[in-house]
Amino acid sequence: MALSTGTPRAAAQPVAQDKGRLTALAGTPGTDPPIVGYRDYTFSNHGKATAGALARTWVHGASLCGYAFCTIQQMPDRYRVFTFKICGTVALRNFVGLYDSHNHTNTTIVFLDSRGVEIGWYGAGRRDPVNWNPVYYVRVCN
Repeated sequence: MALSTGTPRAAAQPVAQDKGRLTALAGTPGTDPPIVGYRDYTFSNHGKATAGALARTWVHGASLCGYAFCTIQQMPDRYRVFTFKICGTVALRNFVGLYDSHNHTNTTIVFLDSRGVEIGWYGAGRRDPVNWNPVYYVRVCN
């Protein structure tokens, strides 16, 4: 399953290897521009614990995330909050780990594996962590 339903977090989460490759893109990677917004909370500016708390506040705050699906990825030096405000299928690159997520929309988000097969759903209003390790695509506004 692509989702967690309240299971405890592991002691250490995998860290996404950024190097310019941690992305969420529509269509063919490398040809289409990124269409998913993001916000960074760096450890050097906030400290790791505070950066994580700020990222979680953004994900779960309706006034911050807006009418969107928001989630977190940890990178070596920061937490990045992704905001999916578009309709369509989004290709994810290098998403890993179990991180806070919140669907502020009134539609179901669909998770797809590397072949485009549905492996999980995330209903309207849901606010549980998502395990990104098997998720390669997200379909928004299905």
